[in-house]
Amino acid sequence: DVRDITWSADGRTLALAARAKVVLFSMTTGRERVVRVPDVRALTFAPDGRLALVRGNSVLLFAGGRVRTLFVPPSRLGGITWSPNGRWLLVSLPAADQWAFVQTRGARRVLAVSHIRRQFGAEPALDGWAPSA
Repeated sequence: DVRDITWSADGRTLALAARAKVVLFSMTTGRERVVRVPDVRALTFAPDGRLALVRGNSVLLFAGGRVRTLFVPPSRLGGITWSPNGRWLLVSLPAADQWAFVQTRGARRVLAVSHIRRQFGAEPALDGWAPSA
């Protein structure tokens, strides 16, 4: 039951989200690492190798062998993508018609932008991933 799949920026790691786990495949060693995180719907690598995960209404961050909660919005998440420098995550909140920019280093800040559909004429896909209905 594969829910999402993504490559690291350097092409050395392939991450796959399944029902009860995330599997990281090393393309250089041929080994796999299993991280027990249930119900991950989407994942995306930062340029520096950190991995953001969407589970339910939470954005989790996997780095240094640990999974921690980064952001829990008040409504369902729609999509997720990193900024090119890896300092921010952009998540969409379709029911709220908002995007939230979540700072990932230092003091945590969240900046919200409203009326996304009006500004763009539709809800733009952030990374090609679309939530299940």
